[in-house]
Amino acid sequence: MAERRVDGDLAGEDRESLSREMEAYYAQGLFTNGLSTIQTDELHSYEEGIQVLGQSMILDYGNPRTLERAMETSAAIERLTGVNKAGHRHIRSSYFSGTTVSEEGSGLGEDAVVPDPPAGHGIG
Repeated sequence: MAERRVDGDLAGEDRESLSREMEAYYAQGLFTNGLSTIQTDELHSYEEGIQVLGQSMILDYGNPRTLERAMETSAAIERLTGVNKAGHRHIRSSYFSGTTVSEEGSGLGEDAVVPDPPAGHGIG
């Protein structure tokens, strides 16, 4: 969807549709502190709608509300990560919510995912 263009401008219908989707996610309380409200693994966290935030940043570039939401999600990365004795930052868990990070049996593997805005847009 992000690649559709009309006369050199982003397709307004796509931008409007994505905006309505993002607003619905927030209105339904699906996000807390920039992450999924429910505690779940990173894939299901994406399915709760956080992936739409990165898409919104592309299609509605510079929108202050979208940027504020992205900064909130980026700030959550500090809670999802920790610094080891060598001073390296690593993802602590793949099972988290906007209020909880579970380190017991997190199942963290090589497929750990970082929420879209900080990972894809150099924020954080």
